Amino acid sequence: MANSALTNLLLRLTEERTIPAISLSIGIKNEIVFSKVFGSVFETKRTITKEDRFDIASMTKILTGICFMQLAEQGLIGLYDPICLLFPELNTKKPIERNGETIGWCNAGDITWFQALTHTTGMGWTRPKTRPSLPNLDKDLRDIFSLPFASMPGEHVNYSDLPIILMGKAIESITGKKLDVVVSEAVSEPLKLNNTGYIRISDNLSMESKTIPTENDTVFRKRRIWGEVHDENAYLLDGVAGHAGIFSTSEDMCRLMMEYAACARNDGLLKKETVREMVSEHAEEDGDRRGLLWQLSGSGEKAYTRFLSQRAYGHAGFTGCFGWHDPETDLTIVLLSNDIFNGRENRTLAKYRPQIIRFALEEFLNN
Repeated sequence: MANSALTNLLLRLTEERTIPAISLSIGIKNEIVFSKVFGSVFETKRTITKEDRFDIASMTKILTGICFMQLAEQGLIGLYDPICLLFPELNTKKPIERNGETIGWCNAGDITWFQALTHTTGMGWTRPKTRPSLPNLDKDLRDIFSLPFASMPGEHVNYSDLPIILMGKAIESITGKKLDVVVSEAVSEPLKLNNTGYIRISDNLSMESKTIPTENDTVFRKRRIWGEVHDENAYLLDGVAGHAGIFSTSEDMCRLMMEYAACARNDGLLKKETVREMVSEHAEEDGDRRGLLWQLSGSGEKAYTRFLSQRAYGHAGFTGCFGWHDPETDLTIVLLSNDIFNGRENRTLAKYRPQIIRFALEEFLNN
């Protein structure tokens, strides 16, 4: 049987070594209808398998966000609680910087978890980043608390890891458990996501045989990153952070997103009212639409989700991955890759994402 346009594209990307390894799973309703892996591990020339785990980078926020919302449902934390209730260091005036100059001041004590989940806290980067960007994070959170704000809270959508790092720490504080344990007990184990979880640096596990390598880090760790988290700040947090650190397979992530979508109809991981609220638009700026935790589909020419409906929601990750669910068609698509392998300045997946989504829709909805 001839390969489809979708399969041909992914084969070409891996065979030409544009992206060494790709895993793609597509689900319709509650069934995975497509699951394939492409490429190999260059170092060993080993063809990858469906059980190989990819560093899902910021898609980690999907799992930690679900854990946070479970705690909110239990009344253990409030969406509109000021973050400073758990982190009093933020209960102070903060300068707002632009181009290295202070242009105003804000009360950081007012920012809430709702704003963290919609990326509207005003926290962000106003100065050139170092690698790692929070060099003392293995000691404490001072680097986060000492940063100026990028804008007034609630004024702009400014995607930032900073409040999500705090969210991970908040989950630990509330539960009295380590974040990797919480994610495992609350999400991975109930859904039988057997290939999904954090990899602690301090465990000194040899994970090369089970994971896909990412970037050759010439700045910080001075080695190929393989078997440990790529994100430097997550690395300083022993590989376990709210914003990054989880490794998974496309099948596991596809099952997770299908289970989450089913909660909009019947209570499950979360209550249906919670899920409906999370996938509703709460903030928008220049086409960047935000729910709670989720990015919502854009329709502009530059939006890679333009072939999905306006109700679609999803998340992407820096290493070269994305996952989207469209309630209009009940289609879920998850692609994981190591697009970062050839260097962060040489990532190429972004220009192929619209094609991948369009080919998937054409192949599985129009036939």
